[in-house]
Amino acid sequence: MKANSAITWPGGSIIADPTLTLAFLEHEYGHYLDELKNGSLYYIFEVMPSSGFNMQFYPDTHANYWTEIRANINAVQFFGPDSAIANDPGRFPTNPSQ
Repeated sequence: MKANSAITWPGGSIIADPTLTLAFLEHEYGHYLDELKNGSLYYIFEVMPSSGFNMQFYPDTHANYWTEIRANINAVQFFGPDSAIANDPGRFPTNPSQ
């Protein structure tokens, strides 16, 4: 696993650099919640390739990509307003304008 990175595989497997923050892990869980809400096929064929492409070619703006915003929103809704991810909106925005 690349330093400071993680990936959420279908079925909820999260492979992550063990030094990542709790907020980052909550974000990854938000991707899993997206799969639960929209289905595994959608996650496999829409979210994963789209997010991967964006990360590969536009890493500086990846945090504001739609797949990442949606994962953040899911995580904040699940973990609550006092969660680690909710308290780090600069790194984990829930609005594309942030």
